[in-house]
Amino acid sequence: SDVANLDAAGQANVDAIRAWRACLGPEPWHQRVYDAIAATRDTVDRIGRHIRRRAGP
Repeated sequence: SDVANLDAAGQANVDAIRAWRACLGPEPWHQRVYDAIAATRDTVDRIGRHIRRRAGP
């Protein structure tokens, strides 16, 4: 489904952010990194909810 694909893409983005940052050094990272991860997850969640609402029951 579109939402499942969106979820997978969102997780891939989070994984990419973590991998990129891990190459620069171990945790704990700057709060901006955690904010970017949270924002990615939140955006994917909001878009997914919107798609599900529009699709209806």
